[in-house]
This record gives sequence, structure tokens and C-alpha cells, in this order.
Amino acid sequence: MLRSLVGSEMCIRDRVNGDLCTHCGRPVEKGRVEKMSKSKKNVVDPNMLIDKYGADTIRLFSLFAAPPEKDLEWSQQGVEGAHRFLNKVWAIVDRFTSHHLAKDTNYNNIKGLNGIEGKAMGILRKTHQTIKKVTTDIERDFHFNTAIAALMECVNGLSGFTVESERDVSLLGYCIERLLLMLAPFAPHISEELWRVLGKQDSIFLTPWPVWDEELAKEQEIELVVQVNGKLRAKIMVPFGTSDEELRQKALNDPKTVSYTHLTLPTIYSV
Repeated sequence: MLRSLVGSEMCIRDRVNGDLCTHCGRPVEKGRVEKMSKSKKNVVDPNMLIDKYGADTIRLFSLFAAPPEKDLEWSQQGVEGAHRFLNKVWAIVDRFTSHHLAKDTNYNNIKGLNGIEGKAMGILRKTHQTIKKVTTDIERDFHFNTAIAALMECVNGLSGFTVESERDVSLLGYCIERLLLMLAPFAPHISEELWRVLGKQDSIFLTPWPVWDEELAKEQEIELVVQVNGKLRAKIMVPFGTSDEELRQKALNDPKTVSYTHLTLPTIYSV
């Protein structure tokens, strides 16, 4: 928060140019990050932020910045990051509807997608992993911040996916629908609007919560962290379900660990 050195009037960040307040002309100082308090005169007016970024952005940031049991430290960069994320979701849906939206907007049936592989399988698997993560974090732990983080990872995967066939169109539509359903509790206004953009007639809040497929939600590979004498020496990707003995041999034979393991066996951690 930026505060005028003279008097108690607070200077708004957008009115600061260099070291001076463009509104009152007085010098400003950058205070340390601390909790909002009326006594410290560092309260942020939510109405101004809502006018600039929208209610969904402020809601999303507040839920993402800290778990419910901890205090929230305000961050302008965090608000802008939440705004960029919602714009990214909008861009994904806009690109999809502009080029690929079919007359039949029901993408619930993916039986015809059996046998997909590569990047297509990657976004399908990521979608089901996200459904599982978000559902668990909301229902069991009330960890909204980690649920939103999972949604951000899913969005990154969808934004980098290139449609190459009609099957990819159906798959992308399937994943986008489930993304919006999961986003709706955190950003209801934009989710409802994008739901209608997809051609849906009923409200998104009348649509059942998505269910994950346990097989699709499984990791195909896991990352192993190899330490020697407490120091990180290698990271290895291995198939899920690899036995302990196979993991040990892979760690011992990895080029990055060979020179360190002639006297000491490495410590292996799965991530």
C-alpha cells in the first residue's frame, strides 16, 4: 500500500507516478506488506477493484491467496494474476466457439474417444485429475486455494492444445465443459456467461458436478527425486507402479548420480 507522507489521506496506486501522488502532489512511501486494518489506514476499497477487474476476479483472488484458516495478505499482483487467469479461460472458450463449436453442443459422451493418445490423452487425463483434485479439496479439506491452483494447471494444458481432428474437437469441448463446471463456484458470473456461449440453455448451476474416471485420473508417470548425502542429484521420470528395486537401479545407473554413488547409496523420493 502506498501512503502519503503528509496527513492521513491514502494515495491510490494508480495515482502514483514515481515517488509522487498525481492526485495531491505529495511524496509517497512504500510501506511493508501487512494485514489490512482501519487503524493503519491501509484498507482497500473493494468497489474500486470490482469496477476495474470485476467481482469474479476479486472473489477468485480472495479464495486463492490463502486457505480459510489463515489471514489474507493483500497483493495487487495477485489480483492482476487472477484477472489474467480468467481472461485466459475466456480466450480458450472464445477460440473454441469461433472455430470448432458444433451444432450438437453435448460433449458428455466420449465413448468414441477410446484409443486416443499423445497430447489428446494428456488433456483428458489432466481434466479427470483436476476433477478429482478440486472435488476432494472442496468437499473434504475446504482448501479452495489448492483447488484453484489445480484449475490453473488444467487451463495451461487446454490453452496449449491444438485441434487436429473432429475427435479432438469433441475432446476439447468435453474438457472445457468440465473446466467451467469446476470454475463456477469460484467465478460464477464468467462461468455462467461462457456456459451460454457454449450454447447451453440451462444454467450452469443446474448442471450436475462432473465425476472423474479413476483410471484416467491415475498418473502414468511419476517424478523421482534422487538425493545423495542430502543433496539433490537427479530427477527421473518412471512409469507408475515401478518396483522399489527397479527404482533403485534406475537411480544408481542415472548419469547424474553415478559419480556420487560409488560409496553411498542414494535416497529416492517420489513426487
